[in-house]
Amino acid sequence: MARRPWLLTQLGQRLALVLVFALSLLAIVPAISQVNQDNGRVVPQLDTTNVSYCELIACGAIESMAGLVITDEIEITESDYGTKVSIRVINTGRLVGEREVWAQVRTQEGKLVEGMRTKLKLTDQGAQHVEFQFSGNMAELADLRVFLGF
Repeated sequence: MARRPWLLTQLGQRLALVLVFALSLLAIVPAISQVNQDNGRVVPQLDTTNVSYCELIACGAIESMAGLVITDEIEITESDYGTKVSIRVINTGRLVGEREVWAQVRTQEGKLVEGMRTKLKLTDQGAQHVEFQFSGNMAELADLRVFLGF
């Protein structure tokens, strides 16, 4: 009579079941770590009672949103309804989510001309842009200062 392979015995099958269960428990540890890391990348929402503004030409890295850098790459296009301003944002912190951003257009003396708000949608892939619509034309915008509020 031929002997069965060890893994096909009752003891072998029980041992294989225990090993598979132990390995599946060990696989949960890296999954929990990844979920915690992903949750840490969710962009914090704008605190409307404490908005800090920076002038567009000097914004650089945004302190309240670690890993977000405002570049000097600005695209301005004029339409029948006003001027669209698009500002490239570098997402070095790989933040994800959607956040409200405020913008103000002021005179050289600091007088408020127009205030706007827009949504910044962040993903961990590709270029992101902050876009807002100014009601004036490009010539008017050229003489004004633009501030972003985070």
